[in-house]
Amino acid sequence: MRTARLPPPVLPGDRVGVAALSGPVDPERLEAGLEALAGLGFEPVPAANLGLQSRDGLFAGTDDERLAAFHELAADPEIRAIVFARGGHGILRLLPGIDWDHLAAVSARGARRVLG
Repeated sequence: MRTARLPPPVLPGDRVGVAALSGPVDPERLEAGLEALAGLGFEPVPAANLGLQSRDGLFAGTDDERLAAFHELAADPEIRAIVFARGGHGILRLLPGIDWDHLAAVSARGARRVLG
């Protein structure tokens, strides 16, 4: 039986990615969330797709844009954690495209945590 390994703690001053894998984020609520993270001492790093909206308005960009933005955050060795700006069913469309091997490798190095 394997024991759970916890990632290192996220500390004030750390860079924290903010992803949007589902629906678009209200700009005012996003700004308030980024300010709250900064107020806790973190340096928030918004995903590239946070200002985007899909043509039908249901998602924070196309499937490819949302995946690319998440993978970009996950690949950045300076980002110590990733949080999600909001939830939603839109992530279900992305699950097959997530690079799970890369996320496992990052996790094995203890570089960051992903918080939902």
